[in-house]
Amino acid sequence: MALGSAFGGVRAMVTIIALAEFGPTTVSTYGIAVNVYGIAVVLCAGHGIAVVSRLSHLRMRGQSDAAGSEQFTEIISTAWASTFVLVVLTCGFGAISTALIPGDRGQYVLAYAAATVGAILLPLGQCLAGKQQFLGLERLSTQHSFETFVIGTGLALLGTGVAPDATTALLSIGLSGIAAEAWGFARRRDSLGERDRGIIRAGWSVFTSSPAQTLRNVPRTAAGAYDGVVLLSTFALVSQLAASVGPLPGAVTVTAIAFVRSVVIPLKSIGLVGGRLVVHRSDRRLIDSGLIRQAIGTVAYVLVPVGAALALAPWPLQHVLGLPQGHDTELVVRLVGFQLMLEPIAGVGSAMLKVIVKPTAVLLPLTICMWGLTLPVIAIGSAAGALSLPTIWAVLLTARGAFCACVWVGLVRASRRRTELVA
Repeated sequence: MALGSAFGGVRAMVTIIALAEFGPTTVSTYGIAVNVYGIAVVLCAGHGIAVVSRLSHLRMRGQSDAAGSEQFTEIISTAWASTFVLVVLTCGFGAISTALIPGDRGQYVLAYAAATVGAILLPLGQCLAGKQQFLGLERLSTQHSFETFVIGTGLALLGTGVAPDATTALLSIGLSGIAAEAWGFARRRDSLGERDRGIIRAGWSVFTSSPAQTLRNVPRTAAGAYDGVVLLSTFALVSQLAASVGPLPGAVTVTAIAFVRSVVIPLKSIGLVGGRLVVHRSDRRLIDSGLIRQAIGTVAYVLVPVGAALALAPWPLQHVLGLPQGHDTELVVRLVGFQLMLEPIAGVGSAMLKVIVKPTAVLLPLTICMWGLTLPVIAIGSAAGALSLPTIWAVLLTARGAFCACVWVGLVRASRRRTELVA
């Protein structure tokens, strides 16, 4: 599960690195667009979770296959509605961000289209991935995710490698994204039975016959992903503010964010699995805090040494990511290293709280840290003309540290609170 969720972040990071030869402006504009695509990904992830959760509850209650098919049809119809919402939101945010972006807006529109065009298949694709997990086809689902990653990344690298200019490179990235997502969708669909494939058409009929009712189901399906929306919308806005300082700060910021995302996203999956283990192995009155410490400690054994190495010696990662040499860039990588040392709690611990307590358990503290602290401080710095790369990342690290403290308090309270747990 964690491996499958990592592919998207790695693909974005590799593509950003490949675009470095076309200059920091291209990297910056594409990186901002990738953050918008990330918002679409986390919103659509709720469909896969809904499939697994609702069908599992029906199975536990001994419901018939017909009831499961009816429930799956309802979720698919919501996915069609989400596709409509996704297109509207993507176009709306694209128009707003195009108006705000500094520099070449034509190139940004092209970069934005290249990064987001494949998102149209995400809601339905996530439903199919959820059905695969429900049927016990996790390995096959991971294989399909890997195939999508290889096709998308391979074609993007080939296109950028032979492209004579940034425009051609961005067009090749957009086409590779469409091809990869279409391949992944077709593979997942073909892995399911004929009845499940027919449900996709049935879901479309439900959506078109009662669109208003179906659209009302979209917020409930995406509820568990709202914290991801807060985080990635912050990244998108911070990237735009960094680009307002200059192409180089914008390029460094989006590249570092892509690296952090490629690490943090798999941690969420690990935390969700760890949270389920805690719930199932705890009694109905007291949460087993030892399992919480074990899950966080296991990830800390890996991330803390890696983070410390980056803080002490940032130069290898600078070279791998294609970042320019310089004191400011070096300091950014050091601060990223410090953030990695917080992620066993901030990443894994927050995901565990979403299972142990409720899906929106970390939404309020994350919103306060991101929208109440990070964005206002960076926006004020930008308005005052005092914004710089070290300032941006110092604020991001401070906000992540505050969120980490909130998660720790939440875990302590959860481990002490006697409550009725729903296994």
